[in-house]
Amino acid sequence: MADKYNLNNHKQTRQLLRVLGPIILIIGIGFIISGTSSLFAMGNESPSNFFGDGSPRDNFSHVFIGMPLLFVGFVMSGYGYMGKMARYQASELAPVGKDVANYMMDNTKDSAKGFAGAIGEGLAQASTAAVQQKQCAACGNDLDDNSQFCDQCGAPTRKSCAKCGTDNEGDAKFCDACGQRF
Repeated sequence: MADKYNLNNHKQTRQLLRVLGPIILIIGIGFIISGTSSLFAMGNESPSNFFGDGSPRDNFSHVFIGMPLLFVGFVMSGYGYMGKMARYQASELAPVGKDVANYMMDNTKDSAKGFAGAIGEGLAQASTAAVQQKQCAACGNDLDDNSQFCDQCGAPTRKSCAKCGTDNEGDAKFCDACGQRF
């Protein structure tokens, strides 16, 4: 498989960053210490001798070399150890996230159950209201779904077609199957 993102050299690059980063960081710290110590070693000398007379105190410019080296070494070390730092952070944050999720679930469980129950009741009422109650064609009385005759007037709730034998509603004027008039 082609290494589209050059991940095969990832381990080598990480190792190089882990070695060179601290070395450059230490060199940068050395330059900064050298430069600042020459600043304090100047003491009461005149500013005309600040740079360029060849004395060991001319190292103040090392501060300006050490600062970028310090930055580069720090960044290289950060990239070299980024995976370890991310795993450490994840191991520290995961239990906290788990605790927060458990706390939220424990304290909202009853509310969620109530909310879900209210939705269920609303859906049940809506579906019950959507189903119309069958009524007797003769007297208008509400009928049960499986009743054969009206319990008020005794009228049949279903009609059989004389022509084709299809079972039709009690108030039907024509057969659903063949169109025969009742």
